[in-house]
Amino acid sequence: GGSAAITMSMMLAAVSFASTGQLLSLPEYAAKHQLDLPQLNSPEYALRLRIFKENAKVVEELNRAHNGSAEFSLEHSPFSMLTFEEFAASRLPRMGPSVQRATVEDADSASLAEPPAAFDWRTSSTFSAVTSVKDQGAMGSCWAFSAAENVEGQRAVRSKGAQMDDISVEQLIECDAMHGT
Repeated sequence: GGSAAITMSMMLAAVSFASTGQLLSLPEYAAKHQLDLPQLNSPEYALRLRIFKENAKVVEELNRAHNGSAEFSLEHSPFSMLTFEEFAASRLPRMGPSVQRATVEDADSASLAEPPAAFDWRTSSTFSAVTSVKDQGAMGSCWAFSAAENVEGQRAVRSKGAQMDDISVEQLIECDAMHGT
């Protein structure tokens, strides 16, 4: 469905601000992302190469389809040798049937100012409020990454870009009585 396609795009993509337009070979990709490749000519190497080529085709097609109409381009990420199923099993949260959507009461629209047509914290004319990208791996602690990145962004905004510190996700997890040690 649509969510799988979006997740696949997230799996493949790293937002690239100055894309060269050239995709890497499998050995170049593995070296760039510090990944170990299976033994050359092994069945596992052939599988990873096939998956990598399929994902490269998706990256090329999406870049070609959105050339000039999007403010991003796609390139390989550390997950480009994984199938969607492998990526989902190792990185996406497992939501059971008890997960419910939160409801939000309507805000008083009269008190809200008209937002700009577009705004990007990465390229704001005054300052950036986006810290480095982090990989949560299979930790299952997306709440900690979300909380840390929210605090990082708020500190950057309040300090007008003077405080662009990375908050320790590990410390948040350690302080969580249910999940920490």
